[in-house]
Amino acid sequence: MIAKTTLAAAVLAAGLSLHAPAASAQQFLVSGLNSFCIEAAGGATQGAAVVNNTCVGTSTTQHVRFSGRGELRIGQMCLDAAGGQGRPGDRVVMWPCSGAANQQWALDGGQLVGINGLCLDVANNNLFPRAGLVVWTCNGGANQRWSLGTLKPATTVGLNPQQADKAFQAKPQNAAPVIAAGGGNVIAAGGGNVIAAGGGN
Repeated sequence: MIAKTTLAAAVLAAGLSLHAPAASAQQFLVSGLNSFCIEAAGGATQGAAVVNNTCVGTSTTQHVRFSGRGELRIGQMCLDAAGGQGRPGDRVVMWPCSGAANQQWALDGGQLVGINGLCLDVANNNLFPRAGLVVWTCNGGANQRWSLGTLKPATTVGLNPQQADKAFQAKPQNAAPVIAAGGGNVIAAGGGNVIAAGGGN
């Protein structure tokens, strides 16, 4: 497959700081595997599974935001590598935000890196809706590629992945640094070009 720059390139080229988009738009994290969106299955409640699902512009369970301490939030809950040990294969669930290492995430080269340097991963390269997410050894695969962007106020239900991808648009981001997963290291803003497989503008 020929690699293409995705909407993540515009985001990450401006730096790794992630901020709220303009009014009337919401932020989403889009998979490089099939242009689906991260979602809190059944609602952003404690213990809810985090899945990869068809993007829906009106779904608040897909609206994400990064906190000032590196957490990735949906509603009032945070994406959490279950168990807190940071082992490959640990499920990602929604959990009350604590700022713990297993809730720290940073976009790095198009991958979302968390506890112990593991990456957010669509388990088993599952292309179907509502596929579960885990943390796994980073390998650069399409199932570990994520693009932060905004969705125009229209649903993408019923669109194929190429059409859904075109519904997304990158928004300029401010260039403040983000604290890397694991604590202590700062990922400098303005770092590198991002090349991601799949996608399609």
